[in-house]
Amino acid sequence: MGPEQWGQGRTAFGFEAGRTYDDPFPFEFLAAWAQAHDIPFMNTYPSFAAARSERLFHDWDGHFTAAGHRVVAEHLLRDPVFLGLLPPSTGIRRPSS
Repeated sequence: MGPEQWGQGRTAFGFEAGRTYDDPFPFEFLAAWAQAHDIPFMNTYPSFAAARSERLFHDWDGHFTAAGHRVVAEHLLRDPVFLGLLPPSTGIRRPSS
């Protein structure tokens, strides 16, 4: 989500150092493909974009930092697709319509 995220490891996977990759197209493409194939899709793009000033990924391997995990967890707790997949016995309240 920013030029400083995953700074060292990105070049090993063909990503340009210092470039911000924030195009929503891959998420939109996956969402459309998932919908066409009746697969639940949770789009975390908006949540990561909102937190772009935080260090969300480790420098070398691109895995989430604690902040990145928090962004995903907070997103899922209010994502209607995710909440709709939970069995009622979890005790997590689904948003009212």
